[in-house]
Amino acid sequence: MATLDDSMNRMSAMDSGIHAYSKGKLAGPAFTIKVPYGDNLMLHKSVDMIKPGDILVIQCENSLNRAIFGSLLVNNLKEKGARGIIVDGAIRDSEEISQIEGIPVYARCTSPNGPWKNGPGEINTTIAVGGQIVRPGDIVCADQDGIVVVPQEYAEEIAAETKEKEEGETKESMSPQDKVERVLKEIHVTFSRSEMMDGHPDKVIIDRKKFLGLLDRLNQGIYDMMDQYEQTRQSRNNAERAFRKKGDEIIEAANANAEDVYAASVIYTADMIGAIRDLMDQTNDSMNDLFMQFKKDLREQKDKLQSHENELQGQLADLADTKKYLSVIDDINRQRARKNRDLEAEKEAGVQYARNMMYIPPSEPDIKVNEQYFENSGTKRPEDILSDGAPAEKPDIKINTDAAYFKWKASQEAQQAEPETETQEHPNPEFPDEASIRRAVLEDEFAQEQEQHPHRKKEKRDASSILKDLIFGKEE
Repeated sequence: MATLDDSMNRMSAMDSGIHAYSKGKLAGPAFTIKVPYGDNLMLHKSVDMIKPGDILVIQCENSLNRAIFGSLLVNNLKEKGARGIIVDGAIRDSEEISQIEGIPVYARCTSPNGPWKNGPGEINTTIAVGGQIVRPGDIVCADQDGIVVVPQEYAEEIAAETKEKEEGETKESMSPQDKVERVLKEIHVTFSRSEMMDGHPDKVIIDRKKFLGLLDRLNQGIYDMMDQYEQTRQSRNNAERAFRKKGDEIIEAANANAEDVYAASVIYTADMIGAIRDLMDQTNDSMNDLFMQFKKDLREQKDKLQSHENELQGQLADLADTKKYLSVIDDINRQRARKNRDLEAEKEAGVQYARNMMYIPPSEPDIKVNEQYFENSGTKRPEDILSDGAPAEKPDIKINTDAAYFKWKASQEAQQAEPETETQEHPNPEFPDEASIRRAVLEDEFAQEQEQHPHRKKEKRDASSILKDLIFGKEE
């Protein structure tokens, strides 16, 4: 339709509001019908008047709210040989109409309202449809793009011009090889349709001008083929050179990028190796510092353990000597009693000088055991300690028999073996005094009580306070 409308100065197409409701193309003489708004009486009359190949063009005063015809009338017109229907109004049964083949239908819109049949109307008269004047016999052409009206007096001229334009466009769009093949086909058709000369089958009469035109077209097609081949060859060479150049550029760029990547990878690897080396050095230094600190702490803990072991060894030795210490206390008490008797005798004699020169310890009462203390504290009494069975395994305790205590003890035993005399000597200050012995015994008792009752809260007290509570009783 576009080429045909171009041949009509682009002024012959109907309003675009009229469009196809079924597929198919139209080309044929117009059978014009004019009816009132919403009426189709003359349309039914035309069914008996149309000729095969006619195209019905209907003017209905722009009837949009009332359909002029439906699928029933379309089927009737198809049986009469109508080639198509164009109406400047509404139709109905559009879905059924779209399924009818062989008779394309063009309309402006659809409506379910049916038509009247009152008349009047006109048949084969000049009408106006879609903004175009349509006379009986005018050529109407239509496709999915639209409808074009060609006056019948210009039909042949417009057809030839349209054909030439189409052929020209076709030729322009054809390749040189296709043009040559088409010319050869036309030459063959020309010879086959030519009139024989004098009835001889091998001789024909050819239009010289037409045949020379075909030869010129054939020659032009061959030259076009040669030019195309040359252009193709040059294009191929140019493309090959361009591709080779592009390939070289790509390879060069790839090599440059590869070198850059290699250099970057080397630098990165060197940096990472340096970082790893620094990390290893730092880790080594940290491990050395940690190891030295660990050795130091271990040495300190070892020294503490050694100190505790020595302390425990001493406590065990003292604990083993508890029985001996108690016997020493008994001896001291007996000596104190003798000293008290001697002091009373000195007072009676008035020997003040002897009292001043001699060492006289403060008068102290005899050692008494506070039963309430042992009951409240949960510790064992000395007699219970002595009555307990010996442990299964005795600790390996080494006793220094050359200590001053044993020398003092031997001298006391020898003194007891001698008869008592009136003269009493002052105790040797090198030997431990009574208070020291008493304090050592009580410290051993407290350590043993803590070992036997670890659940009790340990009370930090000095040896003198413990000795005082044990001997004199705990003050209320």
